[in-house]
Amino acid sequence: MRTFRFLVLLLAAGSLASCEEPFELDPRETEPRLVIEGTLTAAPAGSQVLITRSGPLDPPAEGFDRIGDAAVTLQAASGQAWSAAQPEPGRYTFPGLIPAEGETYTLKVSHEGAEYQASSILLPPPRLDSLTYARTEANPMREAGYLVQVHFPPIAPGARYRFELIANGVPVPEYFLYDGSQPGEAAGRFTFRSFAGQQGDSIRIRAIAVDPAVYAYFNQLSALGSSLRPSASAPANPASNFSGGALGYFAAQGISEYAGRIP
Repeated sequence: MRTFRFLVLLLAAGSLASCEEPFELDPRETEPRLVIEGTLTAAPAGSQVLITRSGPLDPPAEGFDRIGDAAVTLQAASGQAWSAAQPEPGRYTFPGLIPAEGETYTLKVSHEGAEYQASSILLPPPRLDSLTYARTEANPMREAGYLVQVHFPPIAPGARYRFELIANGVPVPEYFLYDGSQPGEAAGRFTFRSFAGQQGDSIRIRAIAVDPAVYAYFNQLSALGSSLRPSASAPANPASNFSGGALGYFAAQGISEYAGRIP
């Protein structure tokens, strides 16, 4: 059996960083698959769908195989539908779309005779109250500095957040996930334990309310050790919420932000 490097594609949140580990995989399991990364937000120009094809790591210089001949539509549970525009190959958008909180949306992709579909509900954005900072000593996970804590009202049972931490304008390449129903999670507080900031650092937190299927996707991705980049080697792919065998995810996301500076 030859050594193959398998590909997981995900939506980058800014910084592109990862490590690549070769592993043994049956060549029959490396057949290219469609990768769909769809996000829907209430922010202007915040909704887009990226479609590529999976393949080995170390892609050619021209980059990954972008899919520019797919038909992409979005439909609300209320019945309203939109057809996507394509401002550049492989990237599809819905100009003028203003999604409604509490509405369930279904993304449909048709390509080469196959149909792929996923649904997600647009949840209200989290409410963030404050940021605090706690002095910490160095350990194997981080250097000495200040832990960042974000505070928010206790969330309803079953609600889940994904956080992004941007320090001095650079996203920290890690998935930060919060499920308030899990034992050990502090009510109304999340600590970014793998990051230590320094005095004077600017800190910005993006809090994203996600539905259970999207939370499960990022939770599995985090367990696989993949970081925020378009591709990362992994021995398995997280469970997609798409039907039809596509990789990736579709996430309707309520997003809020809070900024501060370590004193």
